[in-house]
Amino acid sequence: MGAEPGQAPPRLWPLASALVVLAAGLPLLLYWAAIGRSPSVSPDEARQFIAAPGSQTMLVDAREPAERAAQPLPEAAPWPASAILVMRSAADVPAPFQNRPLLLLCSGGVTSALAVQRLEQLGLTQAASIRGGYQSWIATAPAAAWQPTTRPEQLALVVAVAPIKLIYMLLALGLMVVLWGAAEAPLAALRWSMLFFLAGELCCGINIIAFNEESLSLEFWHSWGMVVSVGCLAYAVVEALDHGLIHYSDPRVRCAFAKVCQGCAKVQAGPCLVLRLFRWTVPLLAIMAAMPLAAQPAAVGYNTAIFGLTRNLMHPVIIQLYEDRFVPIAAMVLLGAAWLLLWAGAGGLRLSKVFLAAGLGHLSFAFMRLTLLAYFQNDLVWFVFWEEATELMLVSTLVFGVWVVRPDQVKRAAARLPALAG
Repeated sequence: MGAEPGQAPPRLWPLASALVVLAAGLPLLLYWAAIGRSPSVSPDEARQFIAAPGSQTMLVDAREPAERAAQPLPEAAPWPASAILVMRSAADVPAPFQNRPLLLLCSGGVTSALAVQRLEQLGLTQAASIRGGYQSWIATAPAAAWQPTTRPEQLALVVAVAPIKLIYMLLALGLMVVLWGAAEAPLAALRWSMLFFLAGELCCGINIIAFNEESLSLEFWHSWGMVVSVGCLAYAVVEALDHGLIHYSDPRVRCAFAKVCQGCAKVQAGPCLVLRLFRWTVPLLAIMAAMPLAAQPAAVGYNTAIFGLTRNLMHPVIIQLYEDRFVPIAAMVLLGAAWLLLWAGAGGLRLSKVFLAAGLGHLSFAFMRLTLLAYFQNDLVWFVFWEEATELMLVSTLVFGVWVVRPDQVKRAAARLPALAG
């Protein structure tokens, strides 16, 4: 019913690679199709256009009244994106906004980009969206949206982005080296998990050091790396449980649930309890994945001082849309595919594991970020700290698990070190 014990199931990694490419490429394609084509400027460029001598450029607040009341921007003229999107002709443009260059600003740069596209369709070509919206606008105006941070919070942030991140990246690198060359499916999947984990965290580190965490592209690749890493980890766990504990896929070994079933479907006719449990559980996971879709993105962010240095803390709206819209939908699609493949026999079971792991990767990431933001959207220092601390706990647990369960792998890696050093 499956691969031989200790061997990676055939034809799975090409499919996994295709899923990785799809998971990376589809969000970028959707971003380009939705807002990436809209004319846009950075907050600094917008300020330069507005301040230029004789400029007629108008700053337009495209947020809804409730958003404007919560986060006022007095220098901008209000014109909600919802009103722009329903206009039928250029004649519907209010008089104050006619025949002037317009720079539209929303919460995170999404609805303003859609509004600019609508204005272009109506023939108004002197409009552009401000990238990053209100979140980026205040990030480039240090005196705006100021929130004090206590000394313990400042210390927690510094510890999170320096020693904690460095420690778990070194641990992940060491684990990847220990698992190098391992052929068993769980260990190979764990090695790939650490590779994508390091790639994502490297993007995060570069974003922190070089761009003050304001690069949306690096933050996306950080998030994507986490999704794929957790997916590979889920596959490692599924394979380890299957071949090391349950023995469902090995036709030569009775399943661990055989006593519960009072028999085994491998050797006698009858329904398989494990298969029936999976057919029941996987749809429930897909339903759970819909939960983040009910969460509303919020323009969370503020400026603060960290040991005398001004720093902006925010969680971009466009990244929240990736976490709370694309990722849950992708999880539902992948888990749905895993469930359908469970009805396709032994060959379908092999592929079902891949889709199940990919779906769990998306689902776990969505819930982790949703939970952190729900708890700490008003104090993003702890959002950062607990995300980093959780990753340290995860990687250290994986290192400890490999050291305890597979000491032979650790010894082989240690024996290779002198040769590598030479």
